[in-house]
Parts: sequence; structure tokens; C-alpha cells
Amino acid sequence: MDGRRGATGDHGSVMVQGEKGIGGLPGSYGRPGEPGRKGYPGRPGESGAKGRVGFFGMKGFKGGYVRGTR
Repeated sequence: MDGRRGATGDHGSVMVQGEKGIGGLPGSYGRPGEPGRKGYPGRPGESGAKGRVGFFGMKGFKGGYVRGTR
């Protein structure tokens, strides 16, 4: 799932720079940000901030994983 939505890496790159403003941290992870940010805007963004969570976008978008790491 995250791969499919994350595929929209077009905005993913934006997440990579953390420009979306989730927390800017995703910039360091970059890759995780792509799927998380574009895959599911908003909550996934938080996962993107975590970076690793973003990588699991599928779990991050559910918010469960995001909150767990948060």
C-alpha cells in the first residue's frame, strides 16, 4: 500500500526536504517521507516526520504506528 501511494514520489521529494513542514525531520530520512507524505497527507505527514514511520506509510497512515512512535 505505501509503495503504491508512496509511488507518487512526486510530492515525496517535497517531503524529503521536509518542506511540507510536517516537522522538517523527514528531510533527513527523505525516503520514508515520500510514501508517508504523499501517500496520505496529514496524518501520514506525521509518520513522515518520524521518517521511519513514513517508510511504513501503510502503518503510518493508520495513525496507529505514528502514534506508537510518537
